[in-house]
Amino acid sequence: MEGVFSLIFALFALSIYFVPTIIAFFNNSKNALGVFVINLMFGWTVLFWVVAFIWACASGREKPESGSGFADNEGRQKDYREPLPPESGSGFASNKGEGWIGLKNRQKAK
Repeated sequence: MEGVFSLIFALFALSIYFVPTIIAFFNNSKNALGVFVINLMFGWTVLFWVVAFIWACASGREKPESGSGFADNEGRQKDYREPLPPESGSGFASNKGEGWIGLKNRQKAK
């Protein structure tokens, strides 16, 4: 019976130890192998475990490009620009800044 508890404790301890690696693999991180190596070799120092944990959490996200500031569910940048009428003088309107209402009011003020 004592061997069963020892096995359960060992599995629990290993699962906690490899949390950064698990996070990196579930996030489909391109740095998952690097996180695994740091975690395996130096994770016992706690400092490198924290480094691997932060790296795993941060590397899973793709930063959207600058622009409208909106991203779809996969983190890809979406373009929410739409053409303006030819009399407005500008080719496109953006939903950034004052929003659509502010842009419409600016067009009427011209």
